[in-house]
Amino acid sequence: MWTGRAQPSLIKLREVRFRLRPGELLLLYSDGVTEARRGREEFGQDRLCALLADADPVPQTVADTVIDRVAAHCGGVLADDVTVVVLSAT
Repeated sequence: MWTGRAQPSLIKLREVRFRLRPGELLLLYSDGVTEARRGREEFGQDRLCALLADADPVPQTVADTVIDRVAAHCGGVLADDVTVVVLSAT
């Protein structure tokens, strides 16, 4: 059973392979992060990128910081799911 918004036949995916070097991080996040709102203002990709540019490069710290800043942007009330996964190479 498909529970997403689009029918599976309409979704086009492609495989991408890459290597993380030691010290590099990969951040995966749901649209609840960038679309989190305060009034009409979304948290947005620009704000997320600025946050990441200044973040401590520790996966748990990055995840906690993203969630904390998104929640603060929304006044502590999240109207959508917020999912954050941070992977690091060792």
